[in-house]
Amino acid sequence: MFFTAGTETYGRVKAVDGTPVVTKFAMLQLLPLWPLESFYRTGKGKSTSTGIPFFASSRTETIRGIPLARIDKTSALIAYIRAICAPFAIVGVVLLVTVLVSSVGRPLEGLAFVILICMAGAAIGLLTYTLPLMRHREREIRRYCGQLLGSSIDPARVRREIALQIIDYLGRTHGPDADKRTRLLCRLIETRATICQTIDTHNLELTTDELLGQLAHADGVFA
Repeated sequence: MFFTAGTETYGRVKAVDGTPVVTKFAMLQLLPLWPLESFYRTGKGKSTSTGIPFFASSRTETIRGIPLARIDKTSALIAYIRAICAPFAIVGVVLLVTVLVSSVGRPLEGLAFVILICMAGAAIGLLTYTLPLMRHREREIRRYCGQLLGSSIDPARVRREIALQIIDYLGRTHGPDADKRTRLLCRLIETRATICQTIDTHNLELTTDELLGQLAHADGVFA
């Protein structure tokens, strides 16, 4: 029997301009067991394996990305749904091929309903790759922030120490002599980075909406 345990990345969702949200899971036999941490993934990491090949091994993936302050519930849920649906797809295809190549040339007795269930499970899994899982506001926040940060993230969702680094980065790279649009982007990023450091976020969310509106007008969206 071949066993593989360790960590792996699952639940790729909410991609904006090439930056998705993923979740690192403890896994067994390539199946996600429980979520460990979510990230804005910025690149492909390295995987290392230890143990006895083809018998029992441990696999660990190093993620290139920005860790979120909390596990992304959508990413974790989608990872579980896809893990559940994958066997349905495999079994359904195997059974369908068995029916098609059967010597009698007609569906084998009792398999039609099973194939239908498996195909339905596979369809649900495929839907997770096409359904909109992110609100327009979140997409716009990440898209605008990414124009200065290089990765389309929402600084309000990252760890506090990373948010502080983002604010420091803006102060060093974009001074008061920047053009109006860049100053708006800086204010948006600073506002979002401040959200993860305070409890009362209502006014900061209102400021976010105002800045999104100003940026939209600056880009001629409502022209």
